[in-house]
Amino acid sequence: MGVANDRMACQKVLDVAGVGGKITLGGKVYAVDAPLKFYAGQSWVAAGGINVVGGGSEIRLTAPASSVVEPANPTAVTYGFNPVGIYFNAQTYGDAGLSLYNTSYAKPDQCAYRADKDAAAGLLLDSNVSLQCYFNKINQPRAFASGVGGVGIRFTRGANANQVFGGKCGSSTRGMEFLSLSSGNYIAGTDFENNTDRHIRVDAPNNMFFGVHMETAPIGFDITVNGTHTVRIGTSFATNVTVQVQDASVHGAVLETRNDSTTGGVTGELKFGPMRGRSSYFTTSSICMIDFDIYNSAAAGLIQYFRNMVTSGECSVSYYKGDGSGVVTIKLNASTGEISSRDILQSDNAGANTRRVMRRASIPTSGFYNVGDVVERVNPTAANPVTRWVCIAGGSPGTWQATAWIVVRGPTSSRPNLGAADVGVEYLDTTLVGAGKPIRWTGAAWVDMAGAIV
Repeated sequence: MGVANDRMACQKVLDVAGVGGKITLGGKVYAVDAPLKFYAGQSWVAAGGINVVGGGSEIRLTAPASSVVEPANPTAVTYGFNPVGIYFNAQTYGDAGLSLYNTSYAKPDQCAYRADKDAAAGLLLDSNVSLQCYFNKINQPRAFASGVGGVGIRFTRGANANQVFGGKCGSSTRGMEFLSLSSGNYIAGTDFENNTDRHIRVDAPNNMFFGVHMETAPIGFDITVNGTHTVRIGTSFATNVTVQVQDASVHGAVLETRNDSTTGGVTGELKFGPMRGRSSYFTTSSICMIDFDIYNSAAAGLIQYFRNMVTSGECSVSYYKGDGSGVVTIKLNASTGEISSRDILQSDNAGANTRRVMRRASIPTSGFYNVGDVVERVNPTAANPVTRWVCIAGGSPGTWQATAWIVVRGPTSSRPNLGAADVGVEYLDTTLVGAGKPIRWTGAAWVDMAGAIV
């Protein structure tokens, strides 16, 4: 093949190889003025690897075009494309080095990608949404895009469930970006360096980053309001990443572990958003323990729960039976921290004899109650001075007895309005004696200390 323009000769070889064919490239530069079209399942193997300086196999674009290489039928899904060790060089002419437009199950391995045109991408994973750009596995990429607004690897228009392992995205405006509902992508162990705007921009939900490294950029992760449920684990940041994480997603689930020298550098810090934890099967009672590894004598253990908004609403802690039905819920007022008006179940030391503590305006009139159940009155007044009742005989609704009350003083006309459960309540009657004569309620009448009805 000639060096002036090898496109026609190269394309003829690809056409002859067809679907599932294997092509071996020589260790030279192939100059093309328009994208080469690959076919489903084709394998391209380079001689010399991706040694950009030396004698690696390179396909270089020499005229304005969309990309160096793209699928043969971009209006239909192309399944499988497996280039190994090739340098896709779009220079300043193309929008992408390699374009996986509507391509799924591709496996580019140890390839380099360059696109220096403004807003171009070294590697483009692109779907027109109605088709797909799914399940592509990118291994050890070297992606560069030095034009204004360029990005090393771009996921766009619903490029979902793709994977990138290792490699480097650097010397671009942005190292990597996720746009237009491109979700479920997984990036592991990739190095991001020397990007002039930010390393990663996440403008789509549910993408995951594991063990990536970031060095030299104004911003590490830029998570927009659309980047909800972004997950990042074990990121290492160099000190020259000015802002490690810029998160505008508000409720994005961020899981991140890191060591902090101010806490001794041993315990680390765990940050998380919406999550679900589940224990394993236990043959005995399960115990959840928190062990505080105190760094110095001035430190103290502290557990804090946050409601991520300014509100006067309630926060709940609920415990459920195995069938999902609720057993008990404790609710806290989010603005004051007070326990809301809810029943509390309490058991003895052996975990038996469960009794209920309730906050009510009066004793129950329906439902079954046990001996020892307690009603704490929420609205005691001079006319209704009882503050607590205890169930003294179980049943529906049980037999209740007043055990605490406010002793009120006043005239006979202002005696409290009591019932059969209020036996023993005292009142100081100022009509009978100026200073107030002590009298008691029998459950049916008022009597003095001698037992005479008054």
